Amino acid sequence: MAQDSSSRTRIEPLTPCIECEIREHALFRPVEQTLLDWKQRYRQGQYSIPPKTQIYTEGQVLDEAYTLFRGWVALTKTLPTGKRQVLRIALPGDFLGYQPNQLERPSTHSAVALTECVVCLFPRSSVETMVFEQPDLAKRLIEIYQGYMAYCQEHITSIGQRSAKQRIAELFLDLLYRLRRRAQVQGNRMPLYLTQEDIGDAVGITSVHVSRVMRQLREAGLIRYKGHSLALLDEAELARVAGVNPERMAGARPD
Repeated sequence: MAQDSSSRTRIEPLTPCIECEIREHALFRPVEQTLLDWKQRYRQGQYSIPPKTQIYTEGQVLDEAYTLFRGWVALTKTLPTGKRQVLRIALPGDFLGYQPNQLERPSTHSAVALTECVVCLFPRSSVETMVFEQPDLAKRLIEIYQGYMAYCQEHITSIGQRSAKQRIAELFLDLLYRLRRRAQVQGNRMPLYLTQEDIGDAVGITSVHVSRVMRQLREAGLIRYKGHSLALLDEAELARVAGVNPERMAGARPD
């Protein structure tokens, strides 16, 4: 089943793979520069996706996979009650929509653009061909999914065992470390394209509770936020509040 392409706009000209600014964080990191033209042959296109747009939905059989080139995406599951759980925030370089042995099996989650996004689209069959032709890509794919598994285990632990304040502090630190590797942190300030509802759905509390906890963190001198910008004023203390080892946490992220 092809995805709904009505809301996406093809970008021309495409960004050449050899000029890709996020390749270090992407599936194609192991591909030698001399082979980037080979990889580019399998890319179907590069597309712009508006904010709040579903890239794909839970239960949909996907025949496409995506490298997130620019923007933020929320990966979510929705319960029969209508409640939503944000599983993970995808950042540039993340590989989306591909599940091993997925032929005719529905996606286990949805992906929604939180900001204006740009994705590089690969037909599922092309991904499998590339992995067959370049074994290093298979190793990289295993590495990515091992990282995602480690993140999911930590996320479950956080929701099940940490307080609301700890969960939000851990979420902010996770984003900080991942954004820092992408050179998107200036000093102690990072972008934050999450609403209070998004944060609540990520950590399992209401948006009202999120507002209360963020006020506590602000009054404690740990954060300062305005618009789409968040400053972490005392990273070490925030890690102590979260109950995490910052060095271990920074090294365990899925990208």
